[in-house]
Amino acid sequence: MAQSLEQKLAEIREISSPAELKIYLRDANNVVSSAAVTQAVKLNAAELSADISELLLSFLKSKDPIKSDKGCRTKIACVKALAAFDDLYQNYDLLTVALRHRQLEPVFGGRDDTGAFLRGETVQVLRKINFKDAAMEIAALLFDECPFPQTAAIKTLKHINNDVAQTSLRLKALADDSTDEVAVELFTAIAQIDPNPVGFLTAFLYDNSSGISKTNALFALGGLKNVEAFNVLKDFWEENTDLGLRKQIIMAISFTRTEDGYDFLKKMLREGGSVAEYSAKSIGIYIQNDKKYAEISALLKEIGDKKLIDIVSEAITP
Repeated sequence: MAQSLEQKLAEIREISSPAELKIYLRDANNVVSSAAVTQAVKLNAAELSADISELLLSFLKSKDPIKSDKGCRTKIACVKALAAFDDLYQNYDLLTVALRHRQLEPVFGGRDDTGAFLRGETVQVLRKINFKDAAMEIAALLFDECPFPQTAAIKTLKHINNDVAQTSLRLKALADDSTDEVAVELFTAIAQIDPNPVGFLTAFLYDNSSGISKTNALFALGGLKNVEAFNVLKDFWEENTDLGLRKQIIMAISFTRTEDGYDFLKKMLREGGSVAEYSAKSIGIYIQNDKKYAEISALLKEIGDKKLIDIVSEAITP
């Protein structure tokens, strides 16, 4: 009598000998085969690496990938297993195929590319392969149709941090096509690994880039936490009067955590109105010791604006 899916999964969980998993790796149901791959990882069964590579290749070459591996379940499990077994170099060519895999599956109202999850997972495991060829393959995913592979590519290129990675991230930023989620990762990565982040990021403040790029360039500059970035932000403040943009600039200045930034925010508290309120919300990041707390308390008492006192109190309350 044929075993039920639940019976097979229960048996897989009880297996302690890697050799016993082989029959389940070849099961026609991808729920079973993916469970077998996962169990192999739990057993640290590196001796099954070749079997898992063959399994991944067979699914990538399948003429009916939706039928053989719906949701890319087993393919993703295989990629994770090869990473766990530290068997990436030997399977590099196979993994580059996984990087390009598309799998459009029917969903309500259209089709969804479940291959995006495989591409994103493959990018993340390739982080362990720190050489130029990997960076070039990964960079192509910066322009993937789906956000997840894009963000995975950004994180991995940041880790690789070579000339190809730095240039690729710049090109992605210049394309000005990122969603909010992707742009946060992108501009943060550029700030961390670019050889001249201040100069590159500053250009986004003054060109005709989208609001998403401009905002994330502002915050990435603040995240550099240096006086050079503060001076750029201060100049940008003085050149702009739009209150919405000024609110973002004040937040970015607070991120610099410089003494110049601290002095700037104290000065803005005296300006009154919305500017003072923005500063009150942002200055709490500096109040990390009794001296700063005493300084701000004295300044607020001198200004005598209860609303500002309440805003600062709320900002520093855990």
